[in-house]
Amino acid sequence: METYKASSLPNRSRVAAWNDLYSAQLERVNLTPADRNSFEAELNLGDLGPLRIVRLRCNNSAIDRTASHIDQAARRAYTLVLQVRGH
Repeated sequence: METYKASSLPNRSRVAAWNDLYSAQLERVNLTPADRNSFEAELNLGDLGPLRIVRLRCNNSAIDRTASHIDQAARRAYTLVLQVRGH
């Protein structure tokens, strides 16, 4: 299992660096936190046969995946998101 934490990234560019990290590990997205100054997140990645299992924990944020993101994808992927807490 791989683990990545936003707290390991520089405060000044944390959100941009997190978006780059997330995009490199999974797929291109725009993550926009409600409060950029207190943004915290953790990403856990693991494989279960041909499936990639991901656990993302972060404070109040919106994640957008646009048609442009999908057009730029190197491979075809399907994502199922189950939100456990928050709105």
